[in-house]
Order: sequence, then C-alpha cells, then structure tokens
Amino acid sequence: MAVEQTTPASPSPLGTYRLQPSRFGQAGLKRIRMAISYFFLFIGACFMLFPLLWMLSASFKPEWQIFTRPPIWIPQEWVQVQAGSENTGINTYSVERSGKDTEVIRLGRRRYTTVISASDLEQHMITVPQAELSDATLKEVGEANVPLNVRAWTSPDGVRDVVAIGRAGDAMAVIEVDQLTTAQVMPLTVVRGAGRANVELLDVRLQAREMVVDGGTQVLVELGPESELVVVSTPEVAEHARLAGKGEVQAARAVTIGSTELDVFTIAGDDSGAEYVRVSDESWQPILELDLIVDHALTVPNSGLTPLDEPFMRPNFSLPRFTLHAEGENPVDVVGLLPGSSETIVLPEEYAEGIRFGPVAKLTEDQTSMRVSGGGIIRIKEGFEEYDDVLDVALFGQPQEMALLVPLADVPDAFEVDADTLKRNTRPHLRIQNYRRAMTATIGGASFLTFFKNSGLVVLLNLIGNFLSCTIVAYAFARLRAPGKNILFAILLSTLMLPFPVTLIPVYEIFRNLGMIDTLYPLFLRSFFGNAFFIFLLRQFFMSIPVELEEAARIDGANTAQILTRIVLPLSMPALATMAIFTFLGSWNDFFTPYVFINSPSKFTATLGLNLFKGHFTTNYEVLMAASTIVIAPTIILFFFLQRYFIEGIQLTGLKG
Repeated sequence: MAVEQTTPASPSPLGTYRLQPSRFGQAGLKRIRMAISYFFLFIGACFMLFPLLWMLSASFKPEWQIFTRPPIWIPQEWVQVQAGSENTGINTYSVERSGKDTEVIRLGRRRYTTVISASDLEQHMITVPQAELSDATLKEVGEANVPLNVRAWTSPDGVRDVVAIGRAGDAMAVIEVDQLTTAQVMPLTVVRGAGRANVELLDVRLQAREMVVDGGTQVLVELGPESELVVVSTPEVAEHARLAGKGEVQAARAVTIGSTELDVFTIAGDDSGAEYVRVSDESWQPILELDLIVDHALTVPNSGLTPLDEPFMRPNFSLPRFTLHAEGENPVDVVGLLPGSSETIVLPEEYAEGIRFGPVAKLTEDQTSMRVSGGGIIRIKEGFEEYDDVLDVALFGQPQEMALLVPLADVPDAFEVDADTLKRNTRPHLRIQNYRRAMTATIGGASFLTFFKNSGLVVLLNLIGNFLSCTIVAYAFARLRAPGKNILFAILLSTLMLPFPVTLIPVYEIFRNLGMIDTLYPLFLRSFFGNAFFIFLLRQFFMSIPVELEEAARIDGANTAQILTRIVLPLSMPALATMAIFTFLGSWNDFFTPYVFINSPSKFTATLGLNLFKGHFTTNYEVLMAASTIVIAPTIILFFFLQRYFIEGIQLTGLKG
C-alpha cells in the first residue's frame, strides 16, 4: 500500500513576522506606562506637598501677602522711597506711561460714578423681558468716554445696546445708550453727599439725588459703574516730605489733574503759606533709646514733683515738665514720660532731647516690658529699624495721629491713572525676622525654646523607654519557650483595638493618684511598660533572624542577654530605626496627651505651645507660620536621613517571620 506523502506548507513570511515580538513596541509601552506612573505620582506629591510649601512660603512673608488674591507665591517686600528726614518710607508703584513702565508714588485718589438726569429717564425708559437681555459689559460710550454697564437687547427690530435701570416686576426697566445724552461722571462723595429724592417711573422706584448742577437744581439717578482715579507722581516728590498733626492739617483747595482733582492742604500756624498734598495718615508713638531709660529714668512719687508751667516741646507733641526734689540733692528739672495716679516715670531734661516719633506699624511687634529704677514699668520694642540702624527703644506717651505731607511745589509732574493699572513695586525678600520673633517670643511666661526643650526631653525618654521594654518583650515572644505564650501574645495584640480615649479616664486617675498631673511623667512613663505595636513589629523581625546564629553563640558560652545585645539587636537596625521614627513622630506631634495632663505653660511641649502661640498672635499669621515651620522641621529632617532604614524595616517585617 502506497503511502501518500504530503509536503508541509511553508509558513507565510507575513505570519512569521506577526508572531515575533516587536522590541520597539515593548519599549514604547514601557515608557508610556512609566510616564503615566510618574504623572500620577507627581500629582499625588503636589497634593501632599502643597500645604507644606504654602506654609513655608508664608513663614517668610509679611502678613499682607499671605491672604492676597491672586496669591503671592514668592515672598516680596514693597519697594519704598525715603520720606524726607522722617523715619518712614512711601510705597512705590509701577504704571505704564508713554509705552514704558514708570515708578510712581500715590498722592491722592477719588472715586467716581455715572449719573443721568431723571427727566431723560422719564422720556426714554422702557421695560423689556429679562430673558431678552444679555449680561452686562463695561463700555465707554460717547465722545466723553462715559463708562456704562451695557447690555445687548435682542428686540424685534434687531439688537440694541441698553443700560438696565431697575426691575419692573418680571421685566427690566432699561434705556437705550443712544438716549443717554445727559450721562456724566461725577465724584462719588459729591453724589452721595447730596439730598435724597424718590423717583417712580413705570412702577420702578429709584433712589435719586437732588443737587445743584451748572447753577440749576437737578434730580440725578446713579447708573454706575463706580471707578477710581489715582493721582501719581515720580518718587522725587518725597524728598521734602514732613509730618504734621492731623488736627493741624486744613483743607485749602483742589487742583485739577486731568479729569480728576487733587486735594491741597495747609498747616495751621505755618506763616509761609505753603501748600501740601497729603500722602498718608498714620499713628506715631514717642520713643527714646532704651539705654537712656535704663541709665537715667526714675520712678518717683508724685508728691516729690513740682509741675512747671512750660511743657517739654517736641515737634507735633509735648510732655509735662517737673522739678524733682530729691532728699539730699539739688532740685532737677525732669520730663514726665509716664504719669500715674501716685507715681511718675521721669527723665532728666538733658537726656530727653533724643525723644522722637516712630511709626506704630513698626512698633507693635515684639513688644515687651521692663521695670524702671524705682518700680515703674515701661514698654520696650526690641529690634526697631530706624533708618539704617537696628536698636531697642522705649515707648511712652500717647500715640499721635499724624499726616505725611509733601509740598505742592515739589509736584511738577502729577498725572492721573486708573486704579486698576497700578502695580505694586515689589522685589523678592525673605523676612527672616518672622523666625526671630517666633523663637524669642514669650508666651504665657515661657519662651518657645522652652517648649522645644520639653518636647526633646519627652522624645528622648520615650525612645529609651520603648527600646528597653519593647526589645526585651519582643525577643521573649520570638525565641523563648513558655506555656501560654501565644495566648499572651494574642491578648497583647488585642490591646491595639482599644483607642486611647477609652483608657484615658483610668490612666488619668492613676497619674492623679500618683501626684503626676502637670508634670512630664505622664508623657513618657508608659513607654517603659511596652507598646503593643512596637513589640509586634520587633517580634516579626526577630523571627526572621536565623536561629543557627543564636545556637552557635550558645555553644560559645553566650547567655540570653548577650545574644540579644550582641547578635539580635545589631542585626535588627532597620526595625529599631522604624521604631525610633514612629516614636519620634508620635511623641513630637502629640497634642492630645499634653493637653490633658499639662497645665503650666513652662511644661508645654512644642505642639501645645504652638496652640498657645496661635492664641497669642491672633492676627500675626506670618509669625504663626514661622513657628509651625520650626515645629515640623525636625520630623522632616529625621525622615529624610532615616528613610532608608524606615522603608527597609517595613519591608523586611512584612515579608518575613
């Protein structure tokens, strides 16, 4: 029987090509998967790091930059120009003029609004369905460029530009832009200062103002929008700036600058007749170098002082003068710094020549107090920046409201700009003084360094306690044989299911009976009696160490303690580092336990002190952010240097045992 032989069909070249893996395709897919993974990791990291980066940035900012909209991410400082010989500066701005940025300072501002005669409304106002009106858009209309909130009205005759006046039931009362022939821009203070008038047209009640315009009385309706024009000039006008008491500044006239006006003032008692422009109003405080107060100020009873008729005069303020009659000494003329009902802090007149003003805005931070010779208490400001010097000064007397003025004769080139076009003239600057204020602040009678010392001590003692107790118990559960060991280990693990608030009351009673409330003992003493989580962590790691190493050590004569200290613990550094990191984080960041057991500020930990810090500096958020950064910095530094041990300890503990 013949067997028919068949030749197998040769494989198709195309089929063979398709079965072969494409190296380019696999590499491309790998890169895509890696790119997607890194993308989601980056997004997650941004969510995690954003609060930290925001807090770090805020800790280097002044308070006004923390909550600005839009946010200022890089800390800035306002570029200022020196205000004459006064101890202050004037903020500068940047504005575009003639196609280039120009540095300017603000001299005055005035708000404006658009108004229209009520008679024009009566003739041309109509009502239209609200659905036929678009949203309002700000436009400048007519030859005078009057700003109006214009809406598009889709009427049967086509699209028309109108201005909404008010609501008339389900419809809107409007007037066409072409009919606004009497619309004009007027100062908002002038409009709001006129007498009220009620106008009712097409069942729409309008709040109007009755005022004199061009010699006649008109009833005007406010259409809006409100705008603001600012008069600015170059920084050179601040060269001869001076301070004057607000009560001495008198309005004189107004100078026309473009389409707005600049108010001009005179100073009472100034015989020269000079005119000034008001730049700002501030509160100023009399100050004097602290060294003069420490060396020469006295607190004396009022019975030993004889008032003099002429006060001690300084520019813009005065202080009372007395003759001091000290027993056994010649009478001395003194200046009363802080008068009281029974005693007064005085300074010999020869040392009072240096009394001057300092801006209250620079004096409110870092204020403390000191006792003057004789028992009186005076406020002091540490680190006061005066011109190019930093010094400590004493504060006394009452703050004075002052106006900063520049001579009108020094304003040759003033011009108007829209307020929205002004840009703050700032430069990058890190306010290191926020951290200095945070570290030197005294809160509740204790300094922030005291809180750090308490937290460091608690962390150290908890580390020692957990190391001594947990290593011994974990090794016993891992290696030693004892009846019921597994049952005891299960009971130990069951304690992990008990949250601390459940055991808080009995624990509090125990420490109260031991007389340890308001001490640091409750914050670390429990660590010397073991921690269930750390015992479990170390037990699992100890069980992964080969038993043969311990048996060899026993053959060489080592006992259990020597095996634990010389063999097991050196091999368990990753697990011990993990325990140390968890202990540090738990002790350093713990707020609830110190809050329950500690009452005295001198025993507060960093987290509890930070909470008190917040209460003390309610409005100084920049100092609070600096203090928060200082508190969180040790945990970040610790994890940065020990992350390898931490990750290795978690991996080995989870994979073996």
